[in-house]
Amino acid sequence: MREASISAAGGRRIYLLVSDDESKPALVILHGWCQDSRLYRNLADELSKDYFVLVPDLPGFGRTEQMPGTPLTSLSSCIDTVLKEFRLEKAFLVGHSLGGMVAINFAKSTPDMVSGMLLYGSCGEPPKRSVTGWFWVGLRNFYQNVSSGGLKGLLDSLRVASHALLHPNWSWKTFWLATQGQIGAPRLNVPIIVAYGDKDVYFDEKGQINLAARLQGRLVEKKGWGHDWIFLFPKEAAELIRSQLGN
Repeated sequence: MREASISAAGGRRIYLLVSDDESKPALVILHGWCQDSRLYRNLADELSKDYFVLVPDLPGFGRTEQMPGTPLTSLSSCIDTVLKEFRLEKAFLVGHSLGGMVAINFAKSTPDMVSGMLLYGSCGEPPKRSVTGWFWVGLRNFYQNVSSGGLKGLLDSLRVASHALLHPNWSWKTFWLATQGQIGAPRLNVPIIVAYGDKDVYFDEKGQINLAARLQGRLVEKKGWGHDWIFLFPKEAAELIRSQLGN
């Protein structure tokens, strides 16, 4: 994977990781709340054996600046810019957590550019909790990441926490979007897989079942997986994605 940047609206730039072989089917990984592309480098390396992989820092996260518009519009517009820059007619979207909601919104507005989606631990049907409730769940997720992922789990979790503290305004706006936002019932004529871990402390089984029903997608449960397993255990996550895409 190589680092790159491309021009975006208003003279801003989108930073991303890109694999080398553009002749392979395109796959875009969309990260979760207060994350960035670096957390997904190992997953992208694994998937680059079969796909042309792009992992953007979504607007307001990592090195990419915020874009004009509402938070969801700003985040979704990034995908359109990336696909057009690399002259890609279609791409398969892998969305984690907030990235799942971004993928859904992009597919609603630009269905012809999406060949399919795999949503892991995705927003869209969040459980009702107070801000305090989400804080305590966040601590549980932190403990789960460290206890299962060791030093990597600790460092990755600290990176997420540091972004939330350093960028409080954008973090709050996108947190509200992720925890309160509803996707409605969009009709998307693309293959959709809604995958989740049964140990996910953020988004429960009921919400994922409802999300799959709304999207008319296929539900996949991973036993023993937590919310952030998609980047903490990249080989296993890549195997999940390949198996669902038929590779």
